[in-house]
Amino acid sequence: MGKVLHGHRHRGRVSRTAAAWLKAKQRCTNPNDPKYPIYGGRGVTMCERWAHSFRAFLADMGERPPALTLERIDNSRGYEPGNCRWATRKAQARNTRRNHLITVDGVEMCIAEAAEKLGLKAATLYQRVYRGWAP
Repeated sequence: MGKVLHGHRHRGRVSRTAAAWLKAKQRCTNPNDPKYPIYGGRGVTMCERWAHSFRAFLADMGERPPALTLERIDNSRGYEPGNCRWATRKAQARNTRRNHLITVDGVEMCIAEAAEKLGLKAATLYQRVYRGWAP
């Protein structure tokens, strides 16, 4: 593993970028990982290029910026070039399978984001949508 993470391991600890890669890989491939059931267990994969090479991942994604984490843009697809980005936790919370998406001004977004845009409380907007009203 030392050569695999060359330059991304110091005193037994891996860099934040390498940790993101390792954790994503484990979620997809290791049935003993606590998050495997909602990732690998439901078919989320890591592309071969990244699964076999941290350097390829690093070349495609770059270093992990401070305060950002690895996010899949389309949650029905795996960890692969073009479907991943570094995102804030807030952005990630708005990009989950659990979110209810609505269209506001022709743009699809989650209720929390729509509420922000419309100047409403998220709970108010959720109730309107739940009752079948227009946002």
